[in-house]
Amino acid sequence: MESIIVFFSLAFVTLLGLVMLMAFSRVLHMIFSATLTFIGLAAIFFVLGAPFLGVVQIIVYVGAVTILAVFSIMLTRHDTVDPTEKSLNLKKIAALIPPIGFFAVMYLAIARTPLFMSGSPQPPLSGKALGEVLFSPMYVLSFELMGVLLLGALIAAVFLAKE
Repeated sequence: MESIIVFFSLAFVTLLGLVMLMAFSRVLHMIFSATLTFIGLAAIFFVLGAPFLGVVQIIVYVGAVTILAVFSIMLTRHDTVDPTEKSLNLKKIAALIPPIGFFAVMYLAIARTPLFMSGSPQPPLSGKALGEVLFSPMYVLSFELMGVLLLGALIAAVFLAKE
């Protein structure tokens, strides 16, 4: 029961980071909100018994992506003036519909899923076994596509920083 409370507390912190990310208008505040979300996700991985994924989440996203974003902000020119448009208009209200719908679908899926699976528990995978599974021919294409996606994001970041 305690693990369920911890899980939902961490899920709340993660969602709070996402909401703050969408609410802030300054880029640096958005990055810190994203960092809160990344830390919440890493903690959820630890609670769910996946410490390897939690450590990778911390190293890659909390460490590398956040520092890269902060450095890119520090190394580019910015206007220090806040955006003046703070009114709640129809576009902002319409933008809330997809996340609320997603949350409702996820809630229904989680609520209908049994919490404990019957049968004997699976033994945890070792690091070597996990590496063999992830780098099997079944998942190599996923890793290659992720590399292309990250390269595209890096090129887009350089392009945006040059402007």
